[in-house]
This record gives sequence, C-alpha cells and structure tokens, in this order.
Amino acid sequence: MTEIPARVKERILARIAVSESGCWIWQGARFGTGYGHIGWQEVGVQHHCGTHRALFLALGGKILAGYDLDHLCRQILCCNPSHLEPVTRRTNLLRGKTIVAERAARTHCPAGHEYTPANTRISHRGTRRCRQCDQIRNRASYWKNVEGRREYNRAWRARRQVAVGPPADTAVG
Repeated sequence: MTEIPARVKERILARIAVSESGCWIWQGARFGTGYGHIGWQEVGVQHHCGTHRALFLALGGKILAGYDLDHLCRQILCCNPSHLEPVTRRTNLLRGKTIVAERAARTHCPAGHEYTPANTRISHRGTRRCRQCDQIRNRASYWKNVEGRREYNRAWRARRQVAVGPPADTAVG
C-alpha cells in the first residue's frame, strides 16, 4: 500500500466521533460490507481504502503483506489504532463471530462423539470428520447393499462362465 497523505489523515480525523467505550467511530461513507471507506487521488491515480486501515498506517502502524486488521473492540466502524491489531486472516476469522469460529469451537460432532485426534480426520476440503460416524455410515451402507452385491456377483459369474466356458475339471471326456 502507498503512503497515506497527511490530508487524508486529517479528513478521517474530521469525521470521527469518540464513543464512551473509547472507539473512534467513523461517520462518513462505507463499503457495502459496512466498513468505513475513504478515497483520494494522488498523481492521477485513484486510491480506495478502509478508514481503519488508512488511519492505522497514517499514524505509523505497520501491516505485513497478507495480514488483516482485527478490531479488538468488535466495532467495524472503529478507527482507534489501539483497538486494532494486525493478524492473519485465519486468526481474525477465528476471533470473530463467524461460521468458521463457531465450527472451530465445537468439541463434539452432531451425533455427540468427541472430536479427539484419534477420532477426527480432516477431509479433502479441510473440514473435520468424525471417524466413528464415518464407520457407522459405512457399515449401514454395506448391510443395505449386501443383497445387491450378491446379485451382481451371481450375474457376473454367469456372464463369465458363458464367455469362458465350463471349468476344465468338469469337462466330459
């Protein structure tokens, strides 16, 4: 990200209201996601940024590539740099009230089996799977289809016998 000009910092500070909790609440334009939005032009190039991010950088904060700013106060319009912390996207999602955080906090599968290292496997999609539930599901599928497998094997043997002929030990000579 480019340097944040001093005039942008002043524009942000002019549109902030301080709440009782110490949050600096942005009073201006917002992105569709609800976060504060600021735009400016510099040397013919238009820049857009979240107000919390712009003010954090303008006041000397550093954000590593691939990191997000986590609102420790959980107020998305807060621009107070002391309420912001640069963290990875994963950490940010797990700290919030998101589906990801809610699922990661679960200690048991929907059937009530505990998620332990021995009873948990990670699917190809990265989700946790209960080994006990997988085993129950596989057994049910096996017994549900046992007659279908027997019929398939009988038909396969009959087709094979017609194509190959009778076994050599039963030949009449």
